[in-house]
Amino acid sequence: MDIADDLVSKQCIEIDVTGEDESMESILQTVTDTVMREMFEMKIELPTGATEEEGEDEEDSQRERDYGVSTTMKKVTRTGTAIVNLTKRLRQERDTGPMDASIGDILRKFKNDKRVHDVINLDDPDLEDRTVYSILDGEDFDNFGKYINFVTVSFKKTHPQGQPTSRDIIFNAKTFAERGNMLPFVYPRLGEGEDWLNYEYKTTWSFMGGIKVEGEWNNTDEPAISLSPPHRYRTIDIIADEENVAQYNIKLITVSIKNRVFDRDRVRQVKIMPQQSMWEKYEYNHEEGNLEFSYQITWLLGDGRTVTSEWQSTTDPFVYTLFQE
Repeated sequence: MDIADDLVSKQCIEIDVTGEDESMESILQTVTDTVMREMFEMKIELPTGATEEEGEDEEDSQRERDYGVSTTMKKVTRTGTAIVNLTKRLRQERDTGPMDASIGDILRKFKNDKRVHDVINLDDPDLEDRTVYSILDGEDFDNFGKYINFVTVSFKKTHPQGQPTSRDIIFNAKTFAERGNMLPFVYPRLGEGEDWLNYEYKTTWSFMGGIKVEGEWNNTDEPAISLSPPHRYRTIDIIADEENVAQYNIKLITVSIKNRVFDRDRVRQVKIMPQQSMWEKYEYNHEEGNLEFSYQITWLLGDGRTVTSEWQSTTDPFVYTLFQE
């Protein structure tokens, strides 16, 4: 029987529960801890008669009484009813930091007693960490939000004992704005030899429109990874002829542009209003070495007619929107 059940059975405490709660076990533990703090005092017992001088027999030290946490029932008499309300919880504030204050003569008394005090070599290979940085290519600074949803870099470091250290580093619009184009991955050495610098990584690029490009696992020992996108950007000119526009009284020119991006086609439109401009620019992303795109032109004439051309393919850096009957 645990403490809570024992206290309830002896009618020392009464627990009223309204409704059901999946965290009932943790709630009862909170009640038990609260009652224990009210009834008992706990303190840490250090070894007494520990070695103060170097060279004292270790066997003599072991004969000293054990150390640890002791509990003593409080000699306090209280009457009345105490109520613990678990519908409201206060967060316990804790301050953490380096222990740089004086600890009196504890070191002098227990410097040879490893039960209390020990020295750790922070240069020990078992405690060494390595930081590897993922750096997104600067070409995507301005185009990240326009074409890319996110970039994931998956890291994996397998240690000699067989257990891996793995983590995903994600570049998205938020991290890009807050932390820039460089994010770290940290893994421990765990006593490994020269091969501890080797690790594996792979990249996943997610583009607007549901396009995803997943790379292969790569093995490297580089301290930084430069992430170049698996695509390139290109700008083409959409040009109208002023005399041709005047001759046929063209009011609007719409150019539909289609290009293949990895495993799917992407279609966008560019409009030229001759009253405002005879020239527009269009930017698209494409796979390395594949500049080909297709286009279709629709003219709105002054008499209300619309004329649409056939789709044509090209790699030219421009589209000339000349209308012909």
